[in-house]
Amino acid sequence: MFGLQHGSVYTALRDQLRDYYRVLALLTSKIDTEREGRSGSELTLQRLWTWLQAPCEKMRFLVSLSEACARLCGGALCSTVHSFSRTGDALAKEACLAILRRVVRPLLAMIRAWMTEGELQDPFGEFFVRADAAASLEDLWTRMYSLDTEM
Repeated sequence: MFGLQHGSVYTALRDQLRDYYRVLALLTSKIDTEREGRSGSELTLQRLWTWLQAPCEKMRFLVSLSEACARLCGGALCSTVHSFSRTGDALAKEACLAILRRVVRPLLAMIRAWMTEGELQDPFGEFFVRADAAASLEDLWTRMYSLDTEM
């Protein structure tokens, strides 16, 4: 089952793909105008390769990021996205930081609810605090809540 953070990753990746499709649409319109003979500079294979180099590299980066994040959730997912943002490639870093901003939102909302209201709002098991519903009120401070170190 996917949770709030996976939904955030999905949405952020969809936005990145939308940018890629914009580049493809621009190239398609360029080809169409050349077919009609309205363009002054022709689109050569070398120019096409130059225009597509950066978007293709970004797509490769996003594929590796999505594969690394596929089985993770919670803080582990945020940490993985953050580790991918530590790159020298400016386009990849920008894309990764946009994804990180989206992924962190649900986790920060859970932390805020836990710290300010004492409520554990974690319907998908993405938070690093676990509640044991079987624990009695006498064991509130010793058994009721525990930390998930994987998160």
